[in-house]
Parts: sequence; C-alpha cells; structure tokens
Amino acid sequence: MAPLRLDPEYAQHLANVMSLFGTQTPPRAKVGDVATRRTASDDLWPILMAQLPPTPDVEKTHLGHAKSFDGHEVPIYRFAKKGASQDTAAPAIVYSHGGGFIALSVELYSPLISTYVAMSGVQIFAMDYRLAPEVRFPAPLEDCYAALQYVHDNAVLFGVDVARIAVMGDSAGGGLCAGTAILARNRGLPLAKQLVVHGNLDDRNIKTSAWPELAQFATWSSEDNITGWDAYIEAGHEFKNYIAAPAAPARLENMSDLAPLYLDVPALDILRDEGIEYARKAARAGVEVELHVYPGVPHSFEVLCPRTKIAKAAMENRVRAMISF
Repeated sequence: MAPLRLDPEYAQHLANVMSLFGTQTPPRAKVGDVATRRTASDDLWPILMAQLPPTPDVEKTHLGHAKSFDGHEVPIYRFAKKGASQDTAAPAIVYSHGGGFIALSVELYSPLISTYVAMSGVQIFAMDYRLAPEVRFPAPLEDCYAALQYVHDNAVLFGVDVARIAVMGDSAGGGLCAGTAILARNRGLPLAKQLVVHGNLDDRNIKTSAWPELAQFATWSSEDNITGWDAYIEAGHEFKNYIAAPAAPARLENMSDLAPLYLDVPALDILRDEGIEYARKAARAGVEVELHVYPGVPHSFEVLCPRTKIAKAAMENRVRAMISF
C-alpha cells in the first residue's frame, strides 16, 4: 500500500501559507483547552480569509434577530449581490459557520460566505449561533434552526422561494447543518437541499489512537475533535433516541425523507470516514446524494490554500450544488 501524501501543489502552497502566520502559528493545545483553541482560531482566521479575492459586488446586511427555542435572540445576516432583485422568488441558503462548536463567527467568515455568493449568485443568510461550552446542545443547533425558520417566515420580504431554501455549513457548521436538516424533516419544515462540507457528524469519533496514518496531516486533530464534542455535548450526557441524531447526525437510524444531500470531505481528514458513511446511509435510505472525496488534502484545505487546483475544483462543485435546486 502506497503511503498517504499531500497533493504536491497543495504542499507547495501550504509552505507559503505557513510563512504568513509568522509567530502566530497556533500552539499545541491540550484536550479540553477551549480558550487556547478559540483564541488561535479567531486570530488566524483573518489571515486565511485575506487570501480570498475581494467581492465588492456582495453586500452584507444585519437583518435583526431570530428567536431561538429558549427566547434567545440570534443575530441574522444576509449576503447578496448588490442590486439583486427581491421581486422574483429565488433560491436561498442558510449557512452555519465552522469553528469546532467553540470558535469563530459570521464576521470572521464573511469573506468566505461572500465568495460563495459572488460565485453562485445565490443569497446566503448566516447566523451567529451560540458557542460551546458557554451553551451546549441543543442551544447552538436550535439557533441554526431558528435562522432557517426566520428565512421561511420572511421569504417574501427577501424574494425567496420557500420551495428553494437549503442549509449549508462546514466543519462543526456542517454538523449543525445536517442536524438542522433532521429537525426540518422531523418538524415538517420544507427544505430543498443540505450541503455538508467536511462536517463534524459523529461524536463517537474521539479516540486519539484511531487515526495514526492521518495525524501528520491533521489540521483538525483528534484532540481538537474531543475538545469540540465535549464542549458541545456535556460530558456524561446520556443519549436518547429523540435527541441523539440532531446532536450527532451520524447516530440517525432512519434517514428516509431527508433533503437531498451534497457532501464533500478531504481524504486526509479524520472526519473522512464518518462523512462517507453518512452519505452511504443516506443513499441506502433513498436520499439523493452527491459525494466528493478530495485526495491529498486535509481539513479546511480550500481555506488554507484557496489558489490550488483542488481547492478551486471543490469550490466549483459546491457552487454547482448551490444552484442546483
């Protein structure tokens, strides 16, 4: 068996990107150290986002707030091309940002979300869901669902076709996106598509010894994964059937009637197998599935090295999925 290796072009670009960090290279944080990971993510993300091309034709608007299940007011933002007509019903996407359940924000994600809008022409609504461990499941997920409900309730105002609303997210946001799709099905809220990008889907993927062949490539490590899940789901939490799947979508047993699924995952990502298995289960349940596995790259490769051919291909595939419903 040939050893795993980085895509050569990606490896070359990565060396250049690492030089941008300088002394800001993130420290190796211990399991459970949320504060260090949050600070490192929030500090480094703007450096990565600065690699993306400007999007002067996209405007971001703070719309107000959506009310979550416990009365919390969730900030909602709309990203749309300037001058876009609101008189004709059009598709829309509700986006959940990444950050391991513990970090980042819509503000920090704005360049990436704006890039998706610029490339697709589809308006995106994003929410600042509450972060763990300050709040735990179900609050972050219910915040995402509240944003989806908000877009449905205000569809006419924003020129949105209620039959063409999708959810999308990456990393932890991908897990929240998949969980939102489950809630939408369970609660009877129409959903046109779910786009899960290298999502955190399975809380059981927390053994530090499970991925020795991937450890050298990990930009999202087993230690990070344990920390994120332990922050999101309280330690010792007893899963029961009615809450297990929305919290950790990989636990879902009945995947029938879910919205069509687009899912992609890097081959050098510890989340690879859970993503592939999620897509397989969905397909066997009769869900329309599109799956992409990108060889030679790790978690968040398209953000780390956006100018590589493989990153551009991934973005093009996502954009095609964004305009397909």
